[in-house]
Amino acid sequence: QKDNLVILSNLSNPAGYEDVNKEDNSSSSSMLLTIATGLDRNDRIVIIGIVQIVLAISIGLLLSYKKKEKNSPSDYNVLIVDDSMTDRAIMKKSLKPLGISVSEATNGMEALDIVKNGDKAFDAILIDIEMPKMDGYTLAGEIRKYAKFKNLPLIAVTSRTSKTDRMRGVESGMTEYITKPYSPEYLMNVVKRNINLTMEVTE
Repeated sequence: QKDNLVILSNLSNPAGYEDVNKEDNSSSSSMLLTIATGLDRNDRIVIIGIVQIVLAISIGLLLSYKKKEKNSPSDYNVLIVDDSMTDRAIMKKSLKPLGISVSEATNGMEALDIVKNGDKAFDAILIDIEMPKMDGYTLAGEIRKYAKFKNLPLIAVTSRTSKTDRMRGVESGMTEYITKPYSPEYLMNVVKRNINLTMEVTE
């Protein structure tokens, strides 16, 4: 609590920084005091202001990226990326028994924008390979550039069946590779396994 007091007390009384630290014997506050030694009051106020900003940003990021507790299947979010409305409808219908929340994107660029700037945290993404503007391989590679998406399941769903295509999928960052046609049960089970959905759903 005293560590917090060192930082937070400066919000209302910057000049009181020294007095607060005189009562604090913790290592972290001592470090702040050591850093501030030899500086005039204005410089110390600037340093503490920077510390406050960094702390606020850090707490905000932790809260933003903290994974929400899953209380029901609808708390799981899956993004379907395919330029074909028919294929998106088939995938959506296949996943309906799971009771999860499904979003859609029509190409890789749209999907990347949704993933990066949208208000949903996705538990898995189903990705077609052949799409306009940005294909599935490129999309997977772009998503993997971000550390926070390192473990996000990216599941290719495509008509490309060659070994070369599968290898390219692995190299681009795909987690699994599903070829069309597939059974609804197979797609459902792959998604269920990748998002770690353990609760039973009653239709």
